[in-house]
Amino acid sequence: MKIRTAALACLLIIANGGFSLPAKTVAANIGSEASPEPVDAPPCVGRDPKVAMPGAPHGMFAWAPGDRMTYLLKKYVIGKDPTLCGASLVVKWADVEKTKGSFDFSSVEQAAKPFTDAGLTVNLLFAEATEGKDAVTPQWVLGEVPTTTCGAEAKLPIYWNFKFEADWTALIKHAIDYFSNKSSIRDQIGYMRFATGGGAEAIGPPGSYGGHCADTLKNKFGYSYPVWKKHVFKMLEVMADEPTKHQIICALPSQPGGKSPNELTNEFATEAASKHVGLSFESLGSHNETAPGTQPGKCDPKDAKFHWCEAYVTYAGTVPLAMQPITATRNTNSGKLDITNLLPYALDNKIQIFELYPDEWLEADGAKEWQNFEPGKEQKYKAALQSASLTLGQAAIKSR
Repeated sequence: MKIRTAALACLLIIANGGFSLPAKTVAANIGSEASPEPVDAPPCVGRDPKVAMPGAPHGMFAWAPGDRMTYLLKKYVIGKDPTLCGASLVVKWADVEKTKGSFDFSSVEQAAKPFTDAGLTVNLLFAEATEGKDAVTPQWVLGEVPTTTCGAEAKLPIYWNFKFEADWTALIKHAIDYFSNKSSIRDQIGYMRFATGGGAEAIGPPGSYGGHCADTLKNKFGYSYPVWKKHVFKMLEVMADEPTKHQIICALPSQPGGKSPNELTNEFATEAASKHVGLSFESLGSHNETAPGTQPGKCDPKDAKFHWCEAYVTYAGTVPLAMQPITATRNTNSGKLDITNLLPYALDNKIQIFELYPDEWLEADGAKEWQNFEPGKEQKYKAALQSASLTLGQAAIKSR
């Protein structure tokens, strides 16, 4: 019979401003009479010798929680579960620059409050255009630059238009300056990520990957692989050149048209690493590499479908590496994921920033008020998060 390892957490409380140190986790073999030995988890904030870049941001963060999920996290998780290091908040451009040149980041600070009040970290992911129907690009921007609706549910800007690039550049510069020097939460920010395409990512417009919009995008708007490459490199330079105490991270672009399938991804990663900009991708699990029954391990850099892999193998330890799963592990709409495989797989590939769906903590911490809660799965999820936190870090818990 195989002996399984269980992680049982106990809290060491000290007089430290009302906070406890990160939990010491006791590792024990189930069915073994050997005495368990405590294992120290690194802190969410500060140096972590267990990750590839010890001095860079690290940890597990709830991605884009929104009002409902934030309420549930506050009730069941924040201040109770040390595996939650904080949140990665998606910031819509339309919410912070309603009129040209008038920047107001108060909504971001308000969204961060449940996490920062608990001593947790927030990461800010700035989105420039929608991936669906929601208003992300300010209306004043859409009114002054070319737009397309082909293959989209809403108007999308032509990203490489010089006016659009200038407006997005202004937002990047103001956001970095404000959250580095002026914001009340400036000391609780882990990293900042800025889009080079759709969402807070690097998604090209419909037609840039082929399909019925390709001719329109090329003939009407001047799209080509070199044009897109020039655009994403230009935006990378903007975010890298702005002085800041925070880590800057950028999503890896993946676009057809190069000499090899992942030419743009790898060349972009090389340039980003030279500028100390971290790397991110948002599709882990999309090829069922972390599905039930799979074994965690290192990705294959020669497998082109894992566009991120070669760059991550090359630059682990040079810049911090981040990931976001393609979906929550309970879903099967975009891939099959198992949390007990997902987290170790990411660790095996030296990823030190996990942007996880809030679902994972709500399941682990018994959020019965959550409509998708599945009784009986709490221990599986809690054990997976606890195990990963021994490498990625645990938060200090405020004593009651």
